[in-house]
Amino acid sequence: MFTKNVGSLAVAGTDRVLFGMIPRKDIMKASLGKGDL
Repeated sequence: MFTKNVGSLAVAGTDRVLFGMIPRKDIMKASLGKGDL
C-alpha cells in the first residue's frame, strides 16, 4: 500500500505540472496508462 500511495502522490504532482503544458485529454491518457502499469 505504501508504494501505491507514493505513486498516487507522484501522479497528482505530475498532473499539476503538466496541466498547463498539455491538454487534459493527454493527462487523462497518461493517468490511465500509469493505472494499467
